[in-house]
Amino acid sequence: MPDGNNSQKAIQFKPVWRIASILLTIGIGLLSRRFAHALPAILSKNAGDILWALVLYQVVSWGMKRQGVKQATIASAAVSIAVELYKFVHFPAADAFRKTVLSQLLLGTKFSYVNLVCYALGIAAGAVIELQIRKRNV
Repeated sequence: MPDGNNSQKAIQFKPVWRIASILLTIGIGLLSRRFAHALPAILSKNAGDILWALVLYQVVSWGMKRQGVKQATIASAAVSIAVELYKFVHFPAADAFRKTVLSQLLLGTKFSYVNLVCYALGIAAGAVIELQIRKRNV
């Protein structure tokens, strides 16, 4: 009888579904920025950060597919904290990069404790979704 942890590790998600999920989440995130005025205030400000963290979890989970949900969650949290702390780093190249649209979308602009909460919510959502999919496929 397989161990619960090993059976979770054995499940392989098809790359096409992972890519579609990531692209869909990115699309929803961009739409949340574009139509922020139509969302409730709390979502208009934070939906993008939550969805950013969800995409981060999806990418990390894909890259760590043999390690399991717990490890992907820990790694995603570490990356999101590092991204937020990076906002305290100042040198000419970093400051120049921060002015680009790509940097603003990927890394944000200003440190915020609220962002850390949003990242935790997005990562937790990704982990819960993945665990539910794994449960169905066992």
